[in-house]
Amino acid sequence: GVGDLDIYMKGYNFVFGHSNLITGVGLMSTMRLWPSFYGEPDEKNLFRKRMLTAATHEMGHLMGLFHCRNPGCVMNDSRSISEMDSKSFDFCKSCLKAIEDRKFKKM
Repeated sequence: GVGDLDIYMKGYNFVFGHSNLITGVGLMSTMRLWPSFYGEPDEKNLFRKRMLTAATHEMGHLMGLFHCRNPGCVMNDSRSISEMDSKSFDFCKSCLKAIEDRKFKKM
């Protein structure tokens, strides 16, 4: 799911998204992805990159991945918009290997 409301989890001031592998449900918020949230002019390309990064990150969780220590990997945990902007929207080699090695059952 995608919404435009701020979302929170216990222990966090906010989250960009959250996914639950057990239920197969993922949620992300666009609210903190807009540059205007931080007092900057809205740039659609920056917003789109942030959306792609957040969505790919949540999909990674739904594919069984946990947070990655590689700061450039999309699966690295973002606790601020600057951390979100500093990482790629691609999986690192280790996360790609974990996805490839995983056996998925058809539903």
